Amino acid sequence: MAYIEFKHIEKHFGNKHVLKDINLTIEQGQFVTLLGSSGCGKTTLLRCFAGLEIPDSGTIMLDGEDITNKSVRSRNLGMIFQQYSLFPTMTVYDNIAFGLKMRGVDRDKIDKSVKEVIKMVELTEHTGKYPSMLSGGEQQRVALARSLVVFPKVLLLDEPLSAIDAKLRTELQGRIKEIHKELNMTSIFVTHNQIEAMRMSDIIFLFSNDGYIEQSGTPSELYTNPKTIFAASFIGNYNMLSVDEFKLITKAEKLSKDGTTVAIRPEVIEIANAPFDVQEDLYYMTGKVVSNILQQSVIKYLINVEGVKIKVDVKFDTPEVYKDDEVVSLAVNKKNLLIL
Repeated sequence: MAYIEFKHIEKHFGNKHVLKDINLTIEQGQFVTLLGSSGCGKTTLLRCFAGLEIPDSGTIMLDGEDITNKSVRSRNLGMIFQQYSLFPTMTVYDNIAFGLKMRGVDRDKIDKSVKEVIKMVELTEHTGKYPSMLSGGEQQRVALARSLVVFPKVLLLDEPLSAIDAKLRTELQGRIKEIHKELNMTSIFVTHNQIEAMRMSDIIFLFSNDGYIEQSGTPSELYTNPKTIFAASFIGNYNMLSVDEFKLITKAEKLSKDGTTVAIRPEVIEIANAPFDVQEDLYYMTGKVVSNILQQSVIKYLINVEGVKIKVDVKFDTPEVYKDDEVVSLAVNKKNLLIL
């Protein structure tokens, strides 16, 4: 039996059907991400699990117990949301200790637990400070510690890093995942950021825009083998071409299977300033460079091939960079095409 089960969950808000027959399972110790665009239902599902919303129908199980209609307090969950909701008149220590005090925990046990999680989230030097004295990242660490200190059955995170700058967000992503592993926690993370989901998750549930789960699997499974056009367009940065467009620019007479769309990852396309040697397992294109953008260790090219814009990602390990309007040759292996 799975540690967490959502069975046939339905949820409406007025005339809007937000969740449609949602079925998913989560194993104990997994870091699971609910991924999708705004309004797709991912946060609503998380709130149903937390007890902040009640589904119209369906069942939610936690560790073999039906919690569908249980109170928030009785579920023993840790919750971190976009708004940190720290008490402004309490120190870091007191904010973290608050939940344990409300549960009537012995003072010595509170002190020991609070000091342990403060060390875990690397806030030892800030124990006596107030929230107004902390940066956004430090406040988020306080919110994380406050959730961890009660040793929850499940940690719920609803886009907790969306208001933090990119560099700090990456650091906190790593620290949250480290703590998850250290404590062998079960965590459910909600985000619209596919890079964040890929970096942190054991399993991703990708929500469509109309309340369904489009596809689920490990990050590598979703990235390398999307099952639908929606999944391919949401996960990664695929080139999405109609079959007719692809045949036009490659002069291909037929493809390996039927479909309407050809999806190609930018990093699997080879680029050169001279024609490639002809090989049976390759498709070829010729075009002009529209732009090149250096993004960390990758050069991102946009190539105009007979009016079709093709994205090509190349590792930046050479001083050679193809310039705007330069004519280049492209090649892609047939095995790297996804026909959807």
